[in-house]
Amino acid sequence: MENSQKVFFERFKYNNTPLVYLNQKRKKIKKIIEIKLNTKEYRNELINCHVCGSQIQDHQLISSKERHGLAMDTVACKNCGLVFTNPRMSKESFADFYTKYYRELYNYKFGKNDLKALFKNNYENGKKVYSFVHPFIKENIKVLEIGCANGGLLKFFSEMGHEVTGLDLGEQEIEFGKKYYNLNLIHKSIDDYYSQEKQDLIIMIHVIEHLTDCRTTMNKIFENLNDSGLLYISAPDIDTLKNGEIYKGDWLKLMQNAHTIHFDKQSMQNLLQKYGFELHHFEPGMSLLARKIKVGNFNVQNNFENIIKTISETEITYQDRRIQNKIRTILETKGIFAVIEFLSRPLNKILISIGMQKYFKRVLKRIYRLI
Repeated sequence: MENSQKVFFERFKYNNTPLVYLNQKRKKIKKIIEIKLNTKEYRNELINCHVCGSQIQDHQLISSKERHGLAMDTVACKNCGLVFTNPRMSKESFADFYTKYYRELYNYKFGKNDLKALFKNNYENGKKVYSFVHPFIKENIKVLEIGCANGGLLKFFSEMGHEVTGLDLGEQEIEFGKKYYNLNLIHKSIDDYYSQEKQDLIIMIHVIEHLTDCRTTMNKIFENLNDSGLLYISAPDIDTLKNGEIYKGDWLKLMQNAHTIHFDKQSMQNLLQKYGFELHHFEPGMSLLARKIKVGNFNVQNNFENIIKTISETEITYQDRRIQNKIRTILETKGIFAVIEFLSRPLNKILISIGMQKYFKRVLKRIYRLI
């Protein structure tokens, strides 16, 4: 490890043990990533804080592993409170990882990646996002989604009369959306994208936490928006972790090799303000709209003490649930949850056809909360 500090909690030490279900294929992918890192084919690099520019000596080491069991240092900046991976893989290394391994490594379900199911899920999510942004947008606007996968969300926006474009680094996903739905999808990152047409709305759903070069990406977003353009963001929210609303309050489940930055509301505001955006509408759980404004003076609000308090309280709450944690660990890492989900697919189709799926999901969620 580049950072010689001790980790925040003993449980956060690196031990190569996965916290999620890895079948044989995903175990092989994990091994490939480890080999690439060890041989420097995937290059790790030290970075400064994305918000305030502080260096490694001003970063508090929090944890040194992530959910798949890979070695990964996560730090909190003492000068602003931003939580991020440092060192982290280079931009070029991440590009190769996303193209070749990301979807399969993060598919914790039983069986192969289902692009049709992915499209349907994103289409349904498109309805929710559209409901969120609809009060703030006009008709027939230009919409760009960063990290569009195979375009399910954009399909819904297109049906609502908007002109859509999608960017993603997954080749299979891009080709699927172009072939079966004739969507305008491009195999590029926003960092490499250029268009003479300005966008009215840019959408980033669980993307901002993946950024490697915030300066380039946020500046490109700013450049591609019109003068009153809106930026929609959703991301995991550190503030909801303590209450068990995501990942059952397990800090290490939040840690992922693909996630390079972790936000609460204040750290998100800091980042947005730095690159010329103001928070326009926010809902807990990190769904927000930001509006493009003129870049002015940037005054960072230091959130370090609050972040440390949140992480500490989250871990204490998690440790108090020892029995439930052991049960969940067995059910998740042995693939039992994945098998149950796989076997329930025929039932799920029947429930959808008779309009009962949402009620069945409510029951399952209640059971899930008890475990």
